Amino acid sequence: MTKLSSHSEMDILFKKGKRIRCFPVQLIYVESSKLVWGVTVRKKNIKLAVKRNKIKRVLRVLAKKHLVSHFQKNSINYTFLIVYLDKNNISFNEMNRVFIDLKKRLLN
Repeated sequence: MTKLSSHSEMDILFKKGKRIRCFPVQLIYVESSKLVWGVTVRKKNIKLAVKRNKIKRVLRVLAKKHLVSHFQKNSINYTFLIVYLDKNNISFNEMNRVFIDLKKRLLN
């Protein structure tokens, strides 16, 4: 499990990646040789860095809980990016429900 940081990986994700949208989160993924992932919150939508960082922390925790742990158990390797789309904060419990729905959509 590594952090998504190289521009070439991001280019491949945005050009060839499949998208699953479950508002307020969008999952962009492509099959790869190793598990690489990241989260992003647009500065245009959330102006304050403090709020953006809090949302990123929540996204990372839920991504590790729902997606990364599933991929590690099944030895399926993907490169994926989780994009937060909303302009408002939502609670941890609501975000958890969104990730459960996102995982169901991904597996089907």
